[in-house]
Amino acid sequence: KARKAKLLSPEQEAELQALQARKFEQRAAARIAKAEEVMQEVRDLGRYPKRTRRSTVEGKLAIDVFTARRFKQFSPEQEAELEALQQAERQSIEAARIADAEEMMQKVRSLGRYPKEGSTRSPAEQQLAEKLRRTRTAKQFSPEQEAELETFKQAESHAREAARIADVERMMQEVRSLRRYPKEGAGRSPAEQQLAEKLRHARKAKQFSPEQEAELKALQQAEI
Repeated sequence: KARKAKLLSPEQEAELQALQARKFEQRAAARIAKAEEVMQEVRDLGRYPKRTRRSTVEGKLAIDVFTARRFKQFSPEQEAELEALQQAERQSIEAARIADAEEMMQKVRSLGRYPKEGSTRSPAEQQLAEKLRRTRTAKQFSPEQEAELETFKQAESHAREAARIADVERMMQEVRSLRRYPKEGAGRSPAEQQLAEKLRHARKAKQFSPEQEAELKALQQAEI
């Protein structure tokens, strides 16, 4: 209030300004010392500190670094040093991601087909399939790896289609050997009942070709 009302003499004003300047210098010196102390802790750690899944000491250091950087308490040289450590950390994470993706690809190649998550598969295959799904969702594979995985998936689809066609053709051959449309009645043999049941399920799922369907309908009509 006295300074605002200009009640102090020039000498008193100069004295107060000198005290203020000293206080600012002390604060600046404390800030510089604190920043250097934090930097030394980072150097001792040997990498940029993280706040998640780390020890309590590192977590506290990470918060100290974040706060000091937010309030621009580091020198340009210290900022550059921290940025270099951050970059090294990012590169390390990226290298680990690439290595993990390639390891998964090697497992898929060793398996020789696209892994499945079904309960009939081995635990190792289920685990690989689940990890593969998560990694693909996160888009962590390279375009080349994605293309390779698509090839495996397409081959699996083709194999299933080929197996379906072969299974359907086997049923048709059995029907042709029987020379009539099979029945599920109690008076029929177990083999005929089983064939009739499989035929019913396959037709319901529309697994027969139009030609095969026409052949089956002709046999049904003949039976009538």
